[in-house]
Amino acid sequence: MVQSYEKNWLGGQSDSIRRLREKGVYLITGGWGNVGLLLAEYLARNFKARLILLGRSALPERSEWDDWLATHAPEDQTSRKIQKVLRLEELGAEIISARADVADEEQMRSALSLADERFGAVHGVIHAAGITSGKSVVHPIAEIG
Repeated sequence: MVQSYEKNWLGGQSDSIRRLREKGVYLITGGWGNVGLLLAEYLARNFKARLILLGRSALPERSEWDDWLATHAPEDQTSRKIQKVLRLEELGAEIISARADVADEEQMRSALSLADERFGAVHGVIHAAGITSGKSVVHPIAEIG
């Protein structure tokens, strides 16, 4: 089976296409990657969005952030994430940091449930997930020969 794709022009339907909303609720998979964080900053700055930043690692509980920042270097990965959340909030965003693997249905349901409880309906999902470190698919192929 060969999968193919065709362009499908929506012509004339642009009025029905939803736009980004002020205070909209957006889930960003790969929310802690460079692309995810750039998009989060754009949504925070321009729409005061309510964001669910989804990643495969979790942040400490918010009540622990001050202690974390006081006892870890600013270059520490978790410290940088905490600082980024604080910066996004300064821009007007509300943030949920959720741990979930996009390939795990149960984890995704849990993240969506958390978002729904806090923010209500999700208005959009931005897929920015992708592992950019470690072995790629090329390495196992090269090892097999």
